[in-house]
Order: sequence, then structure tokens, then C-alpha cells
Amino acid sequence: MSDLKVFRIILIFAALFSSACEQRTAPWEAEARDVEATLLWLDDADPIRMAIDDLGSNSIKFYQVCSYSCASVGIGYLNGKRCFPLVEHIPIKGTSDIILSEEHERLMGVAHRFATQYNTEVARFLNDKGVSKCDHGVDWGAARNSLTDFVWSLNRDISKQGHVGAYPVKNKWGQIEPPPV
Repeated sequence: MSDLKVFRIILIFAALFSSACEQRTAPWEAEARDVEATLLWLDDADPIRMAIDDLGSNSIKFYQVCSYSCASVGIGYLNGKRCFPLVEHIPIKGTSDIILSEEHERLMGVAHRFATQYNTEVARFLNDKGVSKCDHGVDWGAARNSLTDFVWSLNRDISKQGHVGAYPVKNKWGQIEPPPV
């Protein structure tokens, strides 16, 4: 074999070997970069200024941060639904219970702080304008939690532990049972 053929074979082998050893990114790393890029707007966002601008343009909404479920932080789910039933709740894209990187974790914290400040400002404005369907200071979430704590305090036996809900109970014949006295 001539020296030129050997040289060509070595070059081909080197090219194949280098491409096989090339650092590949894991699939979640690309997803993490995409999610981080989706959330980067929050670094420069001024939640109070945005809330004032949105309210001025009649674009009334609450932002939600998603993890296991989505929550309108700063106002609470029940207050949001009961006191402001016509206001749309918008999930912040990129928030999730699956943290893909340290940067994603940092941006989740930024999203939480942003939504809390934004929602609090919008709720304050709506309360001041008398748009809320609730009296000032009403906290439905705290009321539910307090009632649930009370029910649980009645019987600490975990197998008989109750909960507070608003769903009718049906007996074996499908008839709605009256609440216990």
C-alpha cells in the first residue's frame, strides 16, 4: 500500500473517531436552554409597571406559576376565582415542577416573585375600584384552611380524618345525603 493510501485511511479513521468522541448534549439540556430562554424576559420585567400598563389598557389578568399545579400566587386560587371571576389566569410559560437546570431554578424564583407582585397590584387596584365580588380583607383560602384544620382537630385518627369540601355525598341508592349534624 502506498504512503498516500495509508495517509488517507488514517485521515478517514481520525475523522470517524473524532465524530464518535464528539461531546453530545443530553436531550434535557436542549430543553433546559429552551425553557430558560422562554423565562428570560422576567429578568428585566417590572411587575408593578406592567400591572399599571395592563390595567390602563384594560388587559386585566393574573399570572400563574406552575409546579405540580398552577397557582395565582399573591392572591390565592379561591380568592382569584371567587372575588374576581371574570379575570383570566395566565400560566407563565416555562414554569414547571420539573427543574431542568440551576438557571431554570433561579428563573422559577424570579417568576414566583414577579407573579406575586403583579397579582397583588392588580388585585389591589380591582379592590380599590370596587370590582371585587368580595368584601375587603376576605381570604377564602385562609377560611378553607382554618375550617379544614378544625375538622382534622376533631379526630386525629388518620383512618377517620375528614376534609372540607363542597361536594354532595350520595348514599348507595344515589340519593344525596344531608350533612351530618
